[in-house]
Amino acid sequence: MATSHEAIAAYLEICNEVAASDGSSWALDSSQQRVMGSVIQSLEGFAASLEPEAARADALNDLGVLFSLGHGVAPEASKAADYFSKAIAASNSSIVGIVNLGVLMHEGRGVPQDDERAAALFSQACASDHPDAYYMLATLFRAGRGVKQSFDMAFHLFTMAAHHGNTRATYMLGLM
Repeated sequence: MATSHEAIAAYLEICNEVAASDGSSWALDSSQQRVMGSVIQSLEGFAASLEPEAARADALNDLGVLFSLGHGVAPEASKAADYFSKAIAASNSSIVGIVNLGVLMHEGRGVPQDDERAAALFSQACASDHPDAYYMLATLFRAGRGVKQSFDMAFHLFTMAAHHGNTRATYMLGLM
């Protein structure tokens, strides 16, 4: 088995090749779709072979992103949610997986719409100072979705998100 550094380097190389294969459009013809299907199967096997928890969680999260956005595959939110859940199960420190699953729950894509559960996931990720988690939780507080509406809490969370580099939060602060 390859060392974790070799495995991660190989995984990143595959991701870069997939990204470069079609530029920015990701509109694949049928032969490219077959190739992409093979790449996805390879990535699934690759993710399963990784030993370090964090590397495995990152690979699973990246697969979830491919299916969530439809990059090289047909968008399939339920499959994305499964990969994000697997990333979280592989490593409780998969903060990006937690945020991504929270977004799907908030939007009701691939999983039942559940703002209370999304708020809980975003809160969990906020403990690690994740800027997108702060932003998403702030939007829930601002709208009173899944949590009791609180403009003070929304302002605080938007401030935290902006402090950690989320530019959308800076815009929202200007609106408040």
